[in-house]
Amino acid sequence: MKNIILTFVLLINGILFAQKADSLKLDQIYQKIDSIKYSELDFMKMQKYFTESSEFNNLISKKADQGDKNAIDFLELLNLSYNKANEKHGEKKIKVIIHSYYESVGVQENFNKLNLELDAELDSLKKRKEYFEKTIINERRIIDSLKNK
Repeated sequence: MKNIILTFVLLINGILFAQKADSLKLDQIYQKIDSIKYSELDFMKMQKYFTESSEFNNLISKKADQGDKNAIDFLELLNLSYNKANEKHGEKKIKVIIHSYYESVGVQENFNKLNLELDAELDSLKKRKEYFEKTIINERRIIDSLKNK
């Protein structure tokens, strides 16, 4: 019984520590976002990015049609001006959304770069494979011709 109670106490302490650590990370993120100055141009870039993505629009529209409040709010946000969005949702929330947009674009760019590097490596490996296959075929021909003599 003591082991169960001890395990439970340790579990609770672990959960509390994890929540505190997550809270500290969130505070650091909010401090970082508060220090960044976003402009109407940043907001318009974000709007353009999301409105020009047909896959995103199909997905978000479908969710909005199903009554998803977040999807409805986001679609509305994409149709507001920067000043109206700040008035309605608050500057901090708009900063968080713009910051999230830039972070996701950065991740996508890194992924695309890595994908290009992997594609180049794959092409290189395919060319090596073709080279070795041709070399093996030529070597077999030489061996076969020597055997026939």
